[in-house]
Amino acid sequence: MPVPSTLADISATAASNSPAGSDAIGTSLDDYLRAIQAILKRVTTGADAMTTPALGTPLSGVATNLTGTAAGLTAGYANAGPSGSAFSFRNKIINGDMRIAQRGNLALSGTAAYGKCDRWRGTLTGTGVSGTLTQDNISGFSSSKAAHFSSVSFTTGTVFLDQRVESANSYSLTYSGSSVQIAVKARIRHDYGSSTNFYLRVGKPTSGSVDDWTSGATTVATSAAIAVANLTTTVATATFTVATGDFNNGLTLQIYHDNTTVASKNVWIGDVQLEEGSVATPFETRPYGTELALCQRYYYRKISGASVAFDCGIAISTTQAYVITNFPVPMRTSPSVLDVTGTAGDYRIRHAATATACSIVPSLAAGQVANATTLFTIGSAMSAAGIATFGEAVNSGTYLGWSAEL
Repeated sequence: MPVPSTLADISATAASNSPAGSDAIGTSLDDYLRAIQAILKRVTTGADAMTTPALGTPLSGVATNLTGTAAGLTAGYANAGPSGSAFSFRNKIINGDMRIAQRGNLALSGTAAYGKCDRWRGTLTGTGVSGTLTQDNISGFSSSKAAHFSSVSFTTGTVFLDQRVESANSYSLTYSGSSVQIAVKARIRHDYGSSTNFYLRVGKPTSGSVDDWTSGATTVATSAAIAVANLTTTVATATFTVATGDFNNGLTLQIYHDNTTVASKNVWIGDVQLEEGSVATPFETRPYGTELALCQRYYYRKISGASVAFDCGIAISTTQAYVITNFPVPMRTSPSVLDVTGTAGDYRIRHAATATACSIVPSLAAGQVANATTLFTIGSAMSAAGIATFGEAVNSGTYLGWSAEL
C-alpha cells in the first residue's frame, strides 16, 4: 500500500494498513510516520472529515434524533411538572392536598376561622350551625387526606372553605397587561343523600390594597354549578378568564355548595389546585418538607412533651421570664397572635433546679419574622432577675403557636 495521504486511505482493520510485516521498508518508514502525523493534525482541525458513506447523511440523522429527544423532553416535562415535580410550583394553592395540619380541630361557626389543615379557613352559613372542621384519612384523594367538614348541621346554609393567596404569589397571574386564563380544580365528596351543586369561586381584596382583607373579598369569577352525587368522589374543575391586575393585591379561592338543610352530614375536600392556563393539569404533589415550610411561613406551632422545654430564656423579674423561639422559616410578617392551650397550668418556668407553674397563660411579648419572644409569668418568686430560665410544658401536647396569616 502506498503512503497514505488522507483519512480515507487508512483502514479500520490494522492488518490492512501499511507497511505490512513482509514489506521492504527501505528508507520509506519516515514517510509513513510523517503521513500519519499529518492526517491526525488535519482531523483535529477539521480539514479531514471523519464520516463515511455508511453512516448516512450526518445532519439528517442528527436532526431526526433531536426531534425525538425534544418530543421526549416535552412529554417528560408534562408528566413530571404539574403532576408531581417538586420544582414546577404551578399550583398557587398551598397545602392543597391537606397533608399539613399543625392546628387542632375547629369548632365551626358563621365566622371564618383557620382550621385543622394549614392555610384553610372554614365557615358554616345558615341558622342552627354546628360541626367540626378537621383532617380525615380517606381513599380516593392523592395523599389519602382531605379537609373534613364533620357532622355538620345547618338550616338553609352551606359549608364554605377558602384560602387567601398573598399578593407575592398571585401577582404573576395577572400582571402581564392582558387577560389570562386560570384553571381551578378540587376533589369533593359528601354524604348528603342526594346530588348537590358545588361551586368554585375566585376573588380579590375588596379594600384594593395589597394583602388587605379587612373589608372582605370581591368576587372575580364563579364557576357554573358542578353536580356532586352522594358518596361519589368528584373532581370539580373550572376555567376563568381574568383581567389584568385582578390579582395584583392578592387572591382568594372559595369552595361551597347551594344552600340546603342538613343534619350531621359530612363533606370532604382536597387536591385543590389553581394555576395559569386553560386546562386543569394533574394535581402537583410537592415534597412534604417543602409543603410544611410553605405553611410555616404563615403559622408555626411548637408542640412539647411533658416536662420538655420549649426554648431557653432569661428572667426579667422575679416572677416573669422572656423565652426566645427561632422560627424554622421566616414568617410572612411579624406574628401578632400567640396560640396557646388556654390553661395556665400547662406551662411553667424552670429556673435553677426548680420548676414553677405559670399563673397566667403565656403571651406574645414581641414578634419578628425570624423569631418571637414569649412572656411566661409565675406567682412565686425566682431568685433574681437575669438568671437563665426555660419555658417548659407541664403536659404532653402543650403548644405555642405563632400566626402571620392573611
